[in-house]
Amino acid sequence: MAFDDRSRIRWGRVLLGGVAGAVVCIASGLLIGVVLLDGAVQPPFDTLWEETPPAGPAQALAAVLSLLMRAGFGFLVAWVYAAICPRFGAGPKTAVIAGLFVWVSTRVYAGALVWGVGVYSGATTALALVWALVEMTVVGLVVGWLYREAPSDA
Repeated sequence: MAFDDRSRIRWGRVLLGGVAGAVVCIASGLLIGVVLLDGAVQPPFDTLWEETPPAGPAQALAAVLSLLMRAGFGFLVAWVYAAICPRFGAGPKTAVIAGLFVWVSTRVYAGALVWGVGVYSGATTALALVWALVEMTVVGLVVGWLYREAPSDA
């Protein structure tokens, strides 16, 4: 099988889509974390740390790592989209598939884990998973809109 320009990943476009996806993920995370789940998130962690709450540097590290993780979702969607484009074709359908792939492979497992160990209630977990599903779909569509395949010779 010969490779042509359409089978090569355009890394500049992956970077552009990843940055845009990261912005969407971070904004969405702040919105759900601060506005929608404000009262539901902190109490489980308060009980985990009753005796020794984390110090300021640990809280700052957790915040930075959370931002990096959410930004990583945007870049992962961009990379998956670029990787599957030659097989599925460019467009919204492929963009949604890329977003769903990242949602299933990252968010569903994490949601099941935090619910299973009792950190979050079933209702909070369900809300977060539905939110993440919409978020990853939007990220996929943004990435798909920004990513362009190399022009063909035909």
